[in-house]
Amino acid sequence: IGYVGGVNFGLKSGIGLNPDYYLIMNNDTLLDEDAISELLVCAKNYNNQAIVSGKVYHYDMPNMLQYIGNATSKKGLLDYPALVKGRLEEDLGQYDEEMEMGMLDDIFWLVPKQVFLKVGYYSDYFFLYGEQTDYALRAKKAGVKLVYTPKAKLWHKGSITTSGGNSESAKLEYWRSFATLKIAFIHLSRSQFNTFQLTWVIKYLLKRSWGLATLKIKPVVFRAFIIAVYHFRLWQKSPCRDNGYNPFD
Repeated sequence: IGYVGGVNFGLKSGIGLNPDYYLIMNNDTLLDEDAISELLVCAKNYNNQAIVSGKVYHYDMPNMLQYIGNATSKKGLLDYPALVKGRLEEDLGQYDEEMEMGMLDDIFWLVPKQVFLKVGYYSDYFFLYGEQTDYALRAKKAGVKLVYTPKAKLWHKGSITTSGGNSESAKLEYWRSFATLKIAFIHLSRSQFNTFQLTWVIKYLLKRSWGLATLKIKPVVFRAFIIAVYHFRLWQKSPCRDNGYNPFD
């Protein structure tokens, strides 16, 4: 049932417990013992009208930051630059201030009950990859803030479930590319989407072509991108639930 199906199953199961908060987190992680209490403090500071996350470190490099969030887009069209450069920065206290973010990955999220009642479940247009961006954008449209607190910490392996840690696999290229186009189609106006689709595809074709020429990526990765774009064009005509099909499984 995929990542989306798993999260939604958990949310549905949790409703019967009448919780004040839901904690959503990846399965290839270790959570600091004070993380949940720190997330709660931060959420309450925003009157429980915020999705809250914290510092994400590399599992095998415990003091190296992997992710804290993304800045607010200056260009528009879904451009949210990651604050941790190259997903690899030593934690020297440079991100020790609480911040509102333009985007947050759901590596770990605290979602207050009030937010869940506004936004609902994850969209089954996604199987995994892209689902958190869709959810965060829906939350922002409902007036919910995305907040980072430096006091909540987690260690994350990354891509272990889907590709054994290989961030340049054809499988990931397919899912990420397909998801990116679906997000743009769902959340941008038609004119914005047309602009995004054209510029994004050209940009990635050039990037991946250079990768092929310099032997930095394998031909199968380039093929995964092309197939993802083609499958999106089919999906665009009749949006439907993503059943997890990936031609590179």
